[in-house]
Amino acid sequence: MNRLLVGAGLMLQKNRRGVWSAPAHPWAVVLFVAGGLLVGALVVGAWRVGRAADDSSDTPQADASDDAADGDPADGDGVDGETSEPEEGEGGIGFPSDRLRERQLDRGRRLVTDQRWSDAAMLFDEILAADKDCFFRADRRQRTWQSIKSETSRLIGTLDKPGREAYELQFRARADRMLEQAIAANDTAGIVAVARRWFHTPAGYRATLLAAIEALEANQPLAAAAWLDRLASVDGAAPFEPTLSIMRAIAWLRAGDRAAAAAIVEQSRRDPLP
Repeated sequence: MNRLLVGAGLMLQKNRRGVWSAPAHPWAVVLFVAGGLLVGALVVGAWRVGRAADDSSDTPQADASDDAADGDPADGDGVDGETSEPEEGEGGIGFPSDRLRERQLDRGRRLVTDQRWSDAAMLFDEILAADKDCFFRADRRQRTWQSIKSETSRLIGTLDKPGREAYELQFRARADRMLEQAIAANDTAGIVAVARRWFHTPAGYRATLLAAIEALEANQPLAAAAWLDRLASVDGAAPFEPTLSIMRAIAWLRAGDRAAAAAIVEQSRRDPLP
């Protein structure tokens, strides 16, 4: 996919010089962004076909973590009475909480502190594999509730290099395999599952881009913008540029936030192509 994106970058390089060297005009920006989205869609479509063709000749390597991760644990697996009733938050809104998941999250933090990277990676993946998300408050005196899965994903993204290497060693191959199976089956839910569970892997990044495309095609620009903004926030997003920035601008423009779309285009104009 990276080779295709580089090709798209070369094609868009001329557009960048032609459009952004001229006096700024709203219609020019709209036309550029619309054309860029088309290029992005063609790039990803070609990538899907190319990867499917590659699979016919390549046999994926066995994942060392398969035996330990064949079955996704359900919420409260093997524990009764751990999930509490929804607690009332600000405005009378109930937030489902789970003491077991909170303890797992705390244990994961301790494992990271002790630099037990493999154990932390396995525990974090168990949390992300749960069917449902739960919420917690870092400080019981505060009203702010946080998603346990979002916090877990954030912790994975902040791991030191040895921690990230241990995480990818355990889950990169499996994430690749699950994404390819989902693409081959045209399984949108499967693609989204990879993006959510293994976001911090190369397959997770690709799945995030595909999930955003699906959201745009389903006329859900806010969902697409959320996926794309998340991808843009990581260090590994550079190979997806400039397609990523163009798609973000389109998503926010379709969501009605012209200021956000213009800011993304302007930032992309200032940033060099990878």
